[in-house]
Amino acid sequence: MRYVRVVNTVAVELYDTPEGVSIVDCFYPTIAVQFVEAPESVAAGDVLNADGSWSSSQAVEPVVEPVVEPVVEQTEPSVIS
Repeated sequence: MRYVRVVNTVAVELYDTPEGVSIVDCFYPTIAVQFVEAPESVAAGDVLNADGSWSSSQAVEPVVEPVVEPVVEQTEPSVIS
């Protein structure tokens, strides 16, 4: 069965349970309650409407943040005299 994790009415994760297994058997209860049953046609990014129907979203390119390397200051070694 197909389940979708919904956050703020948006499908953020898809999960197909094995035959005869419930979503509560697959995830910790506080995570399992975030999933709802959904038809196979639902994709990540689709919107769950108030009436329980799904609206397709238009594909949006994910924003990829550049990796910023931390700046490490180099100090002069102390000289012991």
